[in-house]
Order: sequence, then structure tokens, then C-alpha cells
Amino acid sequence: RGTTILFSSHILSYVERLCHRVVILNRGVVAAEGRLADLVGEGAPDETLESLFVRKALESGAAPGP
Repeated sequence: RGTTILFSSHILSYVERLCHRVVILNRGVVAAEGRLADLVGEGAPDETLESLFVRKALESGAAPGP
């Protein structure tokens, strides 16, 4: 507690297993941030971090990066 570790990864399954709070960037713009459980809970009951990323990117009007 009281320590922050910045973990950057394109492998979202690792992020799901290791992180409590996340910031999703899409083309340099924050698409979502907060507690992982809260963010994933906004969508369908079986939503994953990957589907959350795609949903937030589409909501912001930007397709996921190349």
C-alpha cells in the first residue's frame, strides 16, 4: 500500500490479472480510467478488459489504433 507501479502492456489479460486501477489510452487520449472492476462492470456481465477497450474507443469516435 502507498506505492504506485506503472505497468504498460498491450497484453490486456496480464493487466486484468495484475492491476486494480487502469487507464486506457487510445491514440494518446484517455478513453477510460478507474478501478478495473468498476470499468468492466459498466458493460455486459461477461465484459473483458479487451471488450471494454474497444467499446470505449468506439464511444470516443476513434477506432482502436493499428
